[in-house]
Amino acid sequence: KITADYQKRMSTIKEKNSLPELTGTVDLMPAQLNVIIANNYNYQPRPVIQSYLAYKESLIETNKNYWATEKASDYVALQKMEDTYGYFPTLHDGPSWIELLSRYEPTWCQPSGLIVKKRAQPRTITLKALETIETKLGDPVKIATTDKNKIVFAKINVKITPLGSLQKLFFRIYPTTIAVQLKNGKKESYVAPTDNLRAGFILSPFVREPEEITALYANAQALHNSNDVVELTISERKNDFPWHILSDHYTIELFSLENHN
Repeated sequence: KITADYQKRMSTIKEKNSLPELTGTVDLMPAQLNVIIANNYNYQPRPVIQSYLAYKESLIETNKNYWATEKASDYVALQKMEDTYGYFPTLHDGPSWIELLSRYEPTWCQPSGLIVKKRAQPRTITLKALETIETKLGDPVKIATTDKNKIVFAKINVKITPLGSLQKLFFRIYPTTIAVQLKNGKKESYVAPTDNLRAGFILSPFVREPEEITALYANAQALHNSNDVVELTISERKNDFPWHILSDHYTIELFSLENHN
């Protein structure tokens, strides 16, 4: 039985997350499933239904592969990329963003969310290797901006030490921190689990809000002018024990997203 309190809660959620009526199946990123219920959408979720739960490379890859199947939803509601854990925005299902840019197109955008619709034919998007950087934890890394107006995809291989791996079996370990400086001078700092970094994600331009994701689809000049990442720092947060969780050296592989259509 649906109670008046339940109806009121759903009505409040719908008002705060104003999204259009949609005919067809719908998925939502990153995690607010109550928005799906409140809007009475025909929910067709990816295999790991909330992005923060895809925390292992195998789970991240499973979600990525899903978008090429017939089961993939007709629409995806892309809300503000944030969660209670503080992930870097595009680490939510990181590799899936390539598939979403290829297979979907924007149809509606408000601060409450961007609606993207499945294309009749996907765009062909490939990764072009730019450079590989060997560096140390805590050292700022300059991200070259000579290849202008490019969406930059990164795979960052931060290894856990043997003692860190042992600790992970029995105790808590804190995830890595990723800090970026944008072209407009702003600095952003977030949590970045090592599996998510290794699986890959869009590093630049920085996008979080639905309006910024819409600009990413258009590869808009204004977005690059303000939100291109010019510097990156990966750091170990802390440990409750007197040893390091992460190896001192790590590798950054940078790619550009090439649209062949």
